[in-house]
Amino acid sequence: MHAIDDALERIEEGTYGLCEKTGDPISRARLEAMPWARYTKRHQAQIEATSRDHR
Repeated sequence: MHAIDDALERIEEGTYGLCEKTGDPISRARLEAMPWARYTKRHQAQIEATSRDHR
């Protein structure tokens, strides 16, 4: 529920659909699949790779 609430807040702020880190637009396909997406696919992959490297 937290992710959905965050998405609703971003809609109110006018930042929904923009990557929280880079400000780049998140693709329509990604938002349709994951409306709560906070990052572009590329940035999300970087976050996950960094997370794996620190394990």
